[in-house]
Amino acid sequence: MTSATLFLAWVLADPPPGDAYRIPPIPVLRDACDFNRRYRDHLEHRLEWEARHRGELYAAMREAESLYKVYDDAWGARPDFPCSDAAKVQYLRDFRLAVGRDAYYRMEMPPPVPYHRFNELR
Repeated sequence: MTSATLFLAWVLADPPPGDAYRIPPIPVLRDACDFNRRYRDHLEHRLEWEARHRGELYAAMREAESLYKVYDDAWGARPDFPCSDAAKVQYLRDFRLAVGRDAYYRMEMPPPVPYHRFNELR
């Protein structure tokens, strides 16, 4: 099999349900989501007053929204999150695809917000 075939098989296969136990606990995910929401609120406030930085602010907002989705999917995939088994599998699949194969196996979470933008958006 080629590496492309193996990767496609990994993408299409359902992740093992036990992987959800390796995701950080809900309080950690909740804190990250709260920080992300506050960061996006801050960006929205800046959009009202800083028209010259509109492009950078919108780009930071899109990055923050995609990072929020990763944490939201991780939260939904947790075994102690109340939802159906089918929804948990979908959350886990979306989370796995968002973080990538290597980070998923190491269960490395991305930062909750795009930290690299902090110096760019002074």
